[in-house]
Order: sequence, then C-alpha cells, then structure tokens
Amino acid sequence: MPELPEVETMRRGLSPVINSRICRVLRPRCACRPIEVSPDWDTLRRRVKGRTIVAIDR
Repeated sequence: MPELPEVETMRRGLSPVINSRICRVLRPRCACRPIEVSPDWDTLRRRVKGRTIVAIDR
C-alpha cells in the first residue's frame, strides 16, 4: 500500500526538533470524540517527558 503524502509532510515538519528534549506533553482538547491513544496519555507522558528526539522516520 502506498504511503500517504501527509506522512512525509509530518516528517519534514518535525525534522527541526531532532536533538531536542521533550519538556512537556500536552493533550489537545476537542469537543468531538477524541481518538484513542495507546498507551494512554498518562503513560505516554511519563515515557517521553525528558527524553531526546534522536530521529524521525517513516
């Protein structure tokens, strides 16, 4: 299955943050039914906060 062009757009948009430290994780508020995230937001926040982004791949 071919990749969607949005995937490459997101990769390029995030490339400036390579070697940056994640200082906080924000959960966007939405009036619509939110998508499910696995792991849950609290687990995700705990796992990534303080870590460094070393690469972004598709």
